[in-house]
Amino acid sequence: MKFFLRFLPIFILTVLVILFFLPLFWPISQIFVTPDAQLSDILHLNYPLKYLLSQSLKQNQLPLWTDLIGTGFPLIGEGQIQALSPVNLLLFKCFPLITAFNLQYVLIFLGLILGMYFVAREFRWSPLTALFCAIIYAFSGLHIAKIPHLNNLQALSYVPFIFLIVLKIQKNKQSKLWLLLPVLLSQQLLQGHVQYVFMTVLFIGLYGFVNWWIPKKNDRIWILKKVVLIGSMALGLAAIQLIPTLEYFIKSNGRAGLSGDLLGSMTLSHLLQFFSPYILGDPRAGTYPAKYAIGFHETFSYIGVIPILLALSSFFCVRSNTLVRNLWLLIGIFFLIAFEKNSPIYFLFSFPPFSWFHVQSRFLACITFLLVLLSGYIYEKIQNTLAEKRRQKKYTLGLYLLIISIFTISIFDVLHFAYLYHPKLPVTDVDSLPELYKNIPNDYRMTSIPYENTTWFQYMYTSGWKNPEDYIYLLNGGQPNYTVMHTIPNFSIYSGFLTGKQQQILSLALSTSEWNDTTKVATLSALALNTLRLQNTKYIFSTLTLANTDIKQIAQVNSPKNNLNPIYVSELSQVKPLYYLTNRYKPIHFIDEYIEEANKPDALMTSDAFLTTDKMLIPTSDKGAVTVISDKPTEKVFTLTTTSDMFFVASIYLYPGWEATLDKKKTQTIPSNLSGMAVFIPKGNHTLTLRFVPKSLYIGFGISVLTLILYVWGIIRSLFRTPS
Repeated sequence: MKFFLRFLPIFILTVLVILFFLPLFWPISQIFVTPDAQLSDILHLNYPLKYLLSQSLKQNQLPLWTDLIGTGFPLIGEGQIQALSPVNLLLFKCFPLITAFNLQYVLIFLGLILGMYFVAREFRWSPLTALFCAIIYAFSGLHIAKIPHLNNLQALSYVPFIFLIVLKIQKNKQSKLWLLLPVLLSQQLLQGHVQYVFMTVLFIGLYGFVNWWIPKKNDRIWILKKVVLIGSMALGLAAIQLIPTLEYFIKSNGRAGLSGDLLGSMTLSHLLQFFSPYILGDPRAGTYPAKYAIGFHETFSYIGVIPILLALSSFFCVRSNTLVRNLWLLIGIFFLIAFEKNSPIYFLFSFPPFSWFHVQSRFLACITFLLVLLSGYIYEKIQNTLAEKRRQKKYTLGLYLLIISIFTISIFDVLHFAYLYHPKLPVTDVDSLPELYKNIPNDYRMTSIPYENTTWFQYMYTSGWKNPEDYIYLLNGGQPNYTVMHTIPNFSIYSGFLTGKQQQILSLALSTSEWNDTTKVATLSALALNTLRLQNTKYIFSTLTLANTDIKQIAQVNSPKNNLNPIYVSELSQVKPLYYLTNRYKPIHFIDEYIEEANKPDALMTSDAFLTTDKMLIPTSDKGAVTVISDKPTEKVFTLTTTSDMFFVASIYLYPGWEATLDKKKTQTIPSNLSGMAVFIPKGNHTLTLRFVPKSLYIGFGISVLTLILYVWGIIRSLFRTPS
């Protein structure tokens, strides 16, 4: 009986999570289709990336690179595909795509809810208080609003267990549980969202500093040794992902630091959302103001009215209880960070690592965790008062009712919010080929002009998702990365951050145009047109009519309800092939040279490419012959025939790891058309192989294997070492 009662709360929490997400699986498979301000992190990021992961794993491969995003995209380096997470490897290898995708949510929320339950129990709180904290925390607005952001949630799901282990070893330095911390921290790193790992380390570090380092001076040397050992092991175990990510980050615009306005600044008005979730506006109905310049989910956390009042009431205990005082101190620190430019410590965001992340309001995750603990502390005190009155045989019916009412109303409050927040649609609606895509072949790249994201933005802030099926219509717009679901290469990219060259080429191609929202007419500049031509991009999607004479509209689709603008697809003329040979090119070495030359309307009449080389070839009318033998994402083989010296030009992003061999001999690759690659080909018949060999991944793999060996040896030594 005791065994049953001990595990009953865990069973209840597990069943609650399963029931909450059951509509995603039964009676039909469904998917959340919640939009974001720009696009949708589900429809345009996570689901397409998991599609690529699922496809690769079922072929016993890792998704290192894809040709379907941009001019090629290093999936492993950017990291959000989470291809090296053991949990995801298992899910997407063994289950169908939609099943694996939705099972992620079940596992994430099980981690959140069970982790917080065990944390509360570690504070020696009653099972009822632990249930209270667990449900409030897991289904808080912080986590529910972040359901479209899988990387965030998966990283957060480890936090309660990391905190739990710190609590346990704080009580007992002889505990071997510290051996689990490197694994948990490394798993966080493998989720592809480093900011949440930084937040976790800062959170645990500050908690340990005020609750352990300061009061227990004799433990400081021991703490320092353990921190260095755990940190080194965690970094080493995750090196297989960290090294490729570091390489991507070094080449990205993410390391530029603070640049003007930050993206995630909280304001005092956002604090009102702790008491009423939609007091500033309801994103579901399109009433949340766009003036905040950041998505609702980034500055939102709701744990229920009663729990927040309980947490606030704990402030009266700061003098009598050291733990409460320290938790409030941490809340104050994290609020200063979350307020970013509205904070007196704004200067910190000019320095790494804070300058690497532009949404500091995400530190609400730490604040939410602490507020739930404070609410649990007061709830436990109320129960202790009841127990004391029972021992004194005093009348306790009022306290019984209070305890039951607090629990029932609080749980209903957060679950009611959570259940009604996200729209769902049958996955068949999302997987179906949009009507407009049926009009284009996949022989050339497509793109949507950048202000097409404003269609999502405007609809989000005027209609929300009252009619979620309207977002299925908007999928006709050609935005990235949804098009990979239908194996259509898209020149545009939707990602957390981009490398410098990717940012440059997209900006030049898609942001140097003029448009008129009144007349619904747009004119693309010569620079935009020539860049698209050089990048093998023929099909342009837009809600505006394109006025250029060398662009021909070939199809359109209309909204079924006539409440959204028609979407057009147009065809650009004289687009360069994906692979070609030429000796007619313009040598360039700087981006300003490229802009000057490509901005000439007749630039491609005299040149076929812009190459970063000093080698001069004699232009001829010879076009050569290119035969594609194999065109896999990470290996491409061609036979080439030329009657004169030429350059082979490929519209493939020249990212570190690409190597070229000509007739089985390694040869040099040079930049072409700003972001592509080119190889010198002497006259004659040749075989050219382009192969993506990500050395950073192999270096990381070697470090991770070595660390794993040392880690296992350390565990064996620690567990079986005989006391001296």
